[in-house]
Amino acid sequence: MADETVTADVFPQSSTWANASEALAQLAHEGIVIAPHVLAPLFAAVRGDAVTLREVCGLLTEDQRRGLRVLPDPLPLVPAIERRFSDMRLAAWERQVLLAAAVCTDNRVDTLLDIAGRDITDIITSKVGSHLNFVAAHFSFDDPRFRIWVHGTSSLSECTTVHGLLTEAYLRRGDETRSRWHQSLSALQGDATLVQPLLEDARMALHRGEVLRSVAIAREAASHAEGEPRADAHLIAGMAALGGGYVDDAVDWLEPLVAEGSERQRMKALPGYVTAVAMQRNVVPAFDATVLGVDLTDECQRVSWERTAALAAGLCAERSDGDGVNAWLPWLDELADNNEITDQVARAAAAWCILLSGGNPPTHLVRSDATSENAFEALAAGLDGRPNDGLAILAREGGGLSTAPDPLVQGFERTPLVRAYRHVVEALLQVWAGDFAEAKAVIDRAAYSTPFARGFAGLGIIVARRVELAITGETQALSAALAYSMPGSGSIDMLVDRAVAAYLADSPEEAADQIMVWTDRGAPHLCFGVPGLDEVGPFLTASAPESPDTTRGRNLRLRLRQVGDSSWSVAYENVRVESRTIVSPFERARVEAFLGELCIARNDQSGRRHLLVASMLFSQSGATAWQRLVERKLASRSPHVAIAEVQPVTTENVRTEDALGACRAAWSQILTERELQVAMLVVEGASNKEIAERLSVSVRTVEVHVGRVFVKLGVHNRVELVVRAHRIAQTS
Repeated sequence: MADETVTADVFPQSSTWANASEALAQLAHEGIVIAPHVLAPLFAAVRGDAVTLREVCGLLTEDQRRGLRVLPDPLPLVPAIERRFSDMRLAAWERQVLLAAAVCTDNRVDTLLDIAGRDITDIITSKVGSHLNFVAAHFSFDDPRFRIWVHGTSSLSECTTVHGLLTEAYLRRGDETRSRWHQSLSALQGDATLVQPLLEDARMALHRGEVLRSVAIAREAASHAEGEPRADAHLIAGMAALGGGYVDDAVDWLEPLVAEGSERQRMKALPGYVTAVAMQRNVVPAFDATVLGVDLTDECQRVSWERTAALAAGLCAERSDGDGVNAWLPWLDELADNNEITDQVARAAAAWCILLSGGNPPTHLVRSDATSENAFEALAAGLDGRPNDGLAILAREGGGLSTAPDPLVQGFERTPLVRAYRHVVEALLQVWAGDFAEAKAVIDRAAYSTPFARGFAGLGIIVARRVELAITGETQALSAALAYSMPGSGSIDMLVDRAVAAYLADSPEEAADQIMVWTDRGAPHLCFGVPGLDEVGPFLTASAPESPDTTRGRNLRLRLRQVGDSSWSVAYENVRVESRTIVSPFERARVEAFLGELCIARNDQSGRRHLLVASMLFSQSGATAWQRLVERKLASRSPHVAIAEVQPVTTENVRTEDALGACRAAWSQILTERELQVAMLVVEGASNKEIAERLSVSVRTVEVHVGRVFVKLGVHNRVELVVRAHRIAQTS
């Protein structure tokens, strides 16, 4: 799974990695693949220490590295940590206070003072103070590895004692929730009186989106419970594990309840179990209410079956399983009769299925402003050719994570899994808008904080790969790690990605072969279209719902591929005009590049202008690898002037008179008339004040226009703009 293009020289040997991204790439180079959202907390817990991180990864199971199971807490005490603190000697009270710091959950200084029975001066001047940072009445470990060492070198008796002390400390403060947690951990035998309060604590943690906390509390409740309460603890643990994307743990907790639990337990576990199995095996399990003996007149059973059917239908639609959708949706129609709540769920589920299958769904779901509705409306806007409107929808209500009850994912609104779905939508919309730099930023943030690969049956993996290809020309360690974290990721066909990589590496024949094989395999695709490759290989039509700009660009390129010499002039003019209706700079650039290639092949001098426009648009979209491809084509057709060899110049030595005509022709397709005027004056060497005087506008107005010119042309300052003009002059 490691990226074969990475060489050892890229990563200088270091004892500490700067960030999780660097660690991910280096570990991949060494053959250690780990899900990004699993690596991030590990990286923080070991302070980026390379040796410690390698040793911890070596002790984790593959399922833990893939994010399918919860990590151990505390992390294992590995040799690197033991060596680092081998000379540590602590007084008994210091060890006790540091152990309390390691296991308590609020990081408040007064908690430590209560445990120590000493004042803050004693704490700060002791070895406790040398290992803790104190800020605003809270503390943190100066080196988080020391927390692992303290926990790992403490005996069971010492841990039990500290949990007992924390029980009393929190009780004196009136914090019953934390007191109860530590009481359960200090108990030497099961205490049935703790079970129901712990279960409620676990439910509340899940509601807040604190899935690991919820799993831990539910597991502790299970250790004190028997019978029905124990099954309830397993239910919450399974649901919380699912909310974190830990689907193997979720299946293990929930499957016994579905198979052998009571009627109530089975029905409550069923929605989560169906979801977890679908994500674990990439196949949505089939159930029949009649066979299961579901009593639809019972309110609790009806609600659980309703949620199961809605989730199952959506999961089937994500996987292009039309038969599954048709099997599950009728149950919702039947339940919706004379029930307003069920009718809302049914309409929401049906709308999602229509959207995922490429139909025309309603504009809104149930007007709840819930998370799923925001995502739905955002995608609908993108599919309507308004990706920026979709991004604006996601940005409302705190980044698209609404606190409103959600009819489809009720109780999971704040979980990492739901956030992952939202981030996949955001990254896809950025790609549809033609902004690969921002798409990469979204993916980088989301991949290290959520189970990003789980969303929409692995769609995020494909988006990540296409973004990496557009920017670097190769897939990178991040997308490889995302694929590793996705159960059944082998079903996500990579042939198109290989074709794009070959095409960007000047190997169109190899790219065409890859597309041919992909087509022969039935052109497998996921639920939404991500820009691929159609410049070479078989003619293809849209296989999944996609941005209108993507469809329009593909259709124009395919039209050009089918044009003969006799009809070239008319077809060229039509495509040239129609391409201007494409809003996405990336999709417009691909059409311009294709036009340029075909024009040059026909000795049409306008081909160079199209390639120049394509280069600027690719730069604007952040698709650096595509831009490099176009510039290589430009350079290869100008043997005396290679673009890569053009040296930076100053305003004074640019031959403005040669550049103006070519610039005006190339930039007129990108800039407004006023922006073009400003750009030309900048190329001539005029200052903002001089431009303002010549155009009879304010200096501030000129500054705004100059900023827009820089963004649209992909430059950062006036010198770069002049250099760009110089390049156009030399290659025209």
